[in-house]
Amino acid sequence: MQARLAEAMDYVEEKRKELLQSFAGVPADRLGRKPTDGAWSVAEILDHLGNVESGVARLIAKRSVKAREAGLGEENSTESVLPSFEQHRARLDAMKMESPTTVLPRPDADLNEALEALKT
Repeated sequence: MQARLAEAMDYVEEKRKELLQSFAGVPADRLGRKPTDGAWSVAEILDHLGNVESGVARLIAKRSVKAREAGLGEENSTESVLPSFEQHRARLDAMKMESPTTVLPRPDADLNEALEALKT
């Protein structure tokens, strides 16, 4: 695997582990409860993240094919991609985002299904 892609994948896996660890030991029934009206439960957040991850993976695959068809060659750079992630963090952390309907969590999001989707 190309070095920059491997670095990005390692970063994603590290963040996934941090996320899963953040609610380890919390009873499942609490993870299914919404903290306030209009807010998402942990199960719904995980369902949403699984939806987003699937969509991003499909988009990357589709755009990679198009890039190859357009003649884009192999990536040769080994320069770290992590600084590009960090430069947007503060702005994203401060933003209130609205989720597109295509990646909204299911209203009956199942915690175990959502967790399983994120592990694959």
